[in-house]
Amino acid sequence: MSDLIFLSYEVICSLIGCLIYFAIHRKGILSGKPSGTFTLYLSVFVVYIVLVLHTTGAGTIWDGLTYPFTLSNHQMNWIPFVSDLIHPLVAPKTVLDWVLLLVNAAIESLLNLVLFIPYGVLLYVLWGVHNEKAIAWNGFSFSLLIELSQLFNIRVTDIDDLVLNTLGTVLGVVLLKRVMERSDFVRKAAALDGSALQGKQPMVLVTALFAGRFFLYNEIGLAKALHFI
Repeated sequence: MSDLIFLSYEVICSLIGCLIYFAIHRKGILSGKPSGTFTLYLSVFVVYIVLVLHTTGAGTIWDGLTYPFTLSNHQMNWIPFVSDLIHPLVAPKTVLDWVLLLVNAAIESLLNLVLFIPYGVLLYVLWGVHNEKAIAWNGFSFSLLIELSQLFNIRVTDIDDLVLNTLGTVLGVVLLKRVMERSDFVRKAAALDGSALQGKQPMVLVTALFAGRFFLYNEIGLAKALHFI
């Protein structure tokens, strides 16, 4: 029950940021009456962003007031794809330990890649973003937002995540294009009227969702209020 309360609180905080964004841009955010399919995809995009922020453990300003803010080597990794080898949580002592370490690192990398594939797909469907540089920039910016926020809590800000999340975003569009070439159903499903969000940068909406959670989600405060700690 407590987990549901915390998750609901987290979602509401993010949605408040989203609602503020739509309130500010209510006259220009949508041109004409959006179709049911468009509304569905946009809702999926919002839910997806909220889930990514939850899954990655993005930090909040309240975390910064609770945990000490440090820029130590233990909290930041600037060397791609070697952090698990240089600073493993448990020092490998046998060949099996090394194998398990490498397998865990590979699985974690794959998950970071897969996590951002839907982001690339939704960028293409909702905003019609298909330029590789624009796709990579959006993926990198979203991931950077998350990684910088983790300086406020006890998680690690990792360049591996930045690289893999960016690649995952690009891969999402590449895969969608390949599938569209082979499936009329998918091509029609992805053929939305891009004018509905014309000129509106996806990162603005992402930032609004992030900001709602960043400034309003006080996990420790809620726990104290409910006498969970």
